[in-house]
Amino acid sequence: MDKLYRPSIPHTLHPQTEEEDEHSRFRLTVNGVTLIFEEGFSDVVLTIQGKLDAKAIKTIVKETAQQLSAVEGHSYTSTKLQ
Repeated sequence: MDKLYRPSIPHTLHPQTEEEDEHSRFRLTVNGVTLIFEEGFSDVVLTIQGKLDAKAIKTIVKETAQQLSAVEGHSYTSTKLQ
């Protein structure tokens, strides 16, 4: 699990609070923008709290899907929600 939610672009990982641990939430910061990964039963929702350039978002989403696929042993896809 140490490799999940760790993009190759520079970032800061935030320690999980007790509440976040209970709800499977992981937070990190990229270029001053907070990202929250929340694990569901069969999905992971990424919330971006601010503006992040499209290239960074694409990298983060692609790498997260690859990391999850490696851990879970099956393919992950992404869907953009607004």
